[in-house]
Amino acid sequence: MPRVAAADRDDLVETRKKQILDATLRLLVSQSFDRTTVDAIAKEAGISKGSVYLYFENKGAIIDALVRRYSLLGDVEKMVGQMGGVSPEDSLGAIVPVLWKRLVSRAELVKLLLREGPARPDVSKALFKRMVIPVNTMVAEWLERHIGPERAREIDTFVAGRALFGMLVAFLITQELLGGKHVRPIDDDRITSTITEVFLYGVMGGKRGE
Repeated sequence: MPRVAAADRDDLVETRKKQILDATLRLLVSQSFDRTTVDAIAKEAGISKGSVYLYFENKGAIIDALVRRYSLLGDVEKMVGQMGGVSPEDSLGAIVPVLWKRLVSRAELVKLLLREGPARPDVSKALFKRMVIPVNTMVAEWLERHIGPERAREIDTFVAGRALFGMLVAFLITQELLGGKHVRPIDDDRITSTITEVFLYGVMGGKRGE
């Protein structure tokens, strides 16, 4: 029997993992966390249950891989790394539209988390530790570098970073998931430029007292 090249073997592994993760996400969205068993995942993926265990130790490992796959951590890390010498205005002007597009592409996953999160605190906690906190921390550190130590002492950059994502996620929920785009369509550029402007300068357009 001919030997399988290492590259082909790696491609096969990644293809099979993607097949399993795609099937898992479809089941999670259409039913519930508890009903999404390894048996159901195998059936949805069109493979045997034993094959699933070749790639993932258990259901928890599948969920962990799914979270990593759809995490914004890699996107944020790459974008922040490319914005070293760029002003905050230009940085956020470039970053926020990309984040918005990534969130829109993950709208079904956000919907799933909103539905399952309250009933599955263990899953919510894992998501918070592995995705929300690292992304939040990275954005906070980026903010501190740009606003300087004096301003960083006046505000909590960790809260500020979460607030930026909060605006994006809140708009995603109302506009994409709750049907706002069908009642009052808003151009993506308008959404992202306004969120960027509000985050940088506030609704009043300047510091307090100015």
